[in-house]
Amino acid sequence: MPYVIEWEERGVYCKFSGRVTGAELIQCNKEIYGDHRFDGMRFQLFDMLSVTKLDVEVNDVRKVAACDTGAAFTNPNVKCALVTTDENAHVLSNLYQQGIEKSPWEGQSFHRISEAREWLSCRT
Repeated sequence: MPYVIEWEERGVYCKFSGRVTGAELIQCNKEIYGDHRFDGMRFQLFDMLSVTKLDVEVNDVRKVAACDTGAAFTNPNVKCALVTTDENAHVLSNLYQQGIEKSPWEGQSFHRISEAREWLSCRT
């Protein structure tokens, strides 16, 4: 499995590594939604700094955004941060952010974990 989910006090930290597919990204999200801690979650931090190949398509990102928009009806108080140095991943993150625009969730991509954690700490 190319990811590990770690629950923190106010949210979830997901560490991805190696080759990551769109199906695996979607599965990770489903595991988060299905956890009893989801209702109190205030952030998602997706760390993709150790990803060597990102096999994620535009439709995969649209599915994640649609699922997150639906999940926002249950928990509207979530900020989503993606950390990566891959510019294609930043482009996909922008697509994700457009996909959740009509939901109360916020999304942002970063190059460093420290930047993401600082952003997440505001209003979480």
